[in-house]
Amino acid sequence: MFLNLFIAVIIENFSDIAEDRFQLISEADMEGFRLAWANFCPHRELFLPTHKLHLLLCQLDPPLGFKGEIMDKQQLLHVIANLGLKDHRGRVHFTEVLWSLASCVSGEDLGTV
Repeated sequence: MFLNLFIAVIIENFSDIAEDRFQLISEADMEGFRLAWANFCPHRELFLPTHKLHLLLCQLDPPLGFKGEIMDKQQLLHVIANLGLKDHRGRVHFTEVLWSLASCVSGEDLGTV
C-alpha cells in the first residue's frame, strides 16, 4: 500500500514538473509506464533488473517505448545506452528510467532526478 502511494506521488510530481516543460507525454503514457513496470516487478519493487529493460521498452507504447516498432536488439541496446541510466548493481530505478525516457521524448535535458 505504501509503495503504491509512493509511486503515485512520484508520478504526480513528475507530471507537475514535466507539464511546464513539454506536453508530449500524457498521464496515460505515464500510467502505461507504471503498468508495464508492474508486469516485470509484480511485487511493486522500484528497481528492475537492467537486463530486462529492453523487454520493458518493447512493451511500452510510444512515445515512451517501442511497442509495434521494428528494431533489432542492437538498435534497442544503443537507445538504452544513450539514456544514461545509473546501474544500481544490475538494476535500474523506476523514477530514473521514467525521467530519462521523458528527457528523450521532450528533446530537453531535464537534469537528474
